[in-house]
Amino acid sequence: MHVRVPSISDIAHKTVLLRVDYNVPLTKTTPPQIRDPRRITQSLKTLAFLLKHKAKVVIISHLGRPTSPHDSHLSLQPVAEYLSQEALLPVAFVPRTIGSEVEDTIEQMLPGTALLLENLRFSPEEKKNDAKFARALAQLAEVFVNDAFSATHRAHASVVGVTKHLPSFAGFSLAEEVQSLGDLLDTPKRPFVVILGGAKISDKVAAVENLANLADIVLVGGAVANNFLKAEGLETFRSYTEEASADLKK
Repeated sequence: MHVRVPSISDIAHKTVLLRVDYNVPLTKTTPPQIRDPRRITQSLKTLAFLLKHKAKVVIISHLGRPTSPHDSHLSLQPVAEYLSQEALLPVAFVPRTIGSEVEDTIEQMLPGTALLLENLRFSPEEKKNDAKFARALAQLAEVFVNDAFSATHRAHASVVGVTKHLPSFAGFSLAEEVQSLGDLLDTPKRPFVVILGGAKISDKVAAVENLANLADIVLVGGAVANNFLKAEGLETFRSYTEEASADLKK
């Protein structure tokens, strides 16, 4: 497996739209604090590279599953504060995703600084991969860099739609994940044991089927395991199980 990472000439002194996965756990305090920053730290190599070479970096991400823009507890503002205060990076925040306020702020940015936009999922067009929304995101920048490996399977506007309008590259973290995954699939060391968890079985069925043919053992845990237990006729009580779609019942 191979993905293309940006060279200095691809991003230097340009405005870069950087897709990351800052879907981090927050405390229930006011204001919220970040409980585990690992997803943020995974993006720092790419972010530092862009800033070093004087790009204007427009960072986009989702956080949680808001039902409306009024779910203020799922704002990305605490992440911007973490980046500027803990990671000591020149990152500002704007409580919008697209529109004139965002465009004006980007226009006023200095090279080598970054701007984190508000939670993408405050806009329902994101999940729908709405063409107009994707185009509006793409118009904010000259180059797109995806460093959100854990969100790359989603056919969302910020993952798929923007690539139709901008030169697109993989961030360093995503490239490393793809390389590691490729090594596991192409030349696995034996015994090869896969541990699979999470909440949703629907987006893991194909992975389980493929990995079962490759791995020596597949261990299933988390909420995903509840679907297997329920399928075997075992009582799962109040433990979460995802309702099976028509595709899963075949």
